[in-house]
Amino acid sequence: MVKSHCRWEQLEVLLHDQLELLTLEGERVIRSAVTLLVLGMIAGVLLISLWFTVLAQFVLLAQQGTLSVWQSLGLAMVVNLLGLWFVLRRCAHYSRLLSFPATRKSLRSAEPIADA
Repeated sequence: MVKSHCRWEQLEVLLHDQLELLTLEGERVIRSAVTLLVLGMIAGVLLISLWFTVLAQFVLLAQQGTLSVWQSLGLAMVVNLLGLWFVLRRCAHYSRLLSFPATRKSLRSAEPIADA
């Protein structure tokens, strides 16, 4: 009876320790996720400002050549549209992957064929 009681106490202590560890790690995960989100937002702002700087340099360089201001801005707009087209195509590709296409295909092929 004493050994049984001692094992239950050990199990209770072990479960308490595991729960405390899980809680501490959960808090760390949440803090890390928030930090990553904030850093990602800062990186996004820096990337946007870098892109605007590159476009401004591109327009100024084109203007130094033979193009007018309007032609330079039009060329920058075309570059932006091509970049947008590429990004939207990649988004469409990855959004199709969210529907588990291989799993759906394997489930479709596993369905029994009904005799007509």
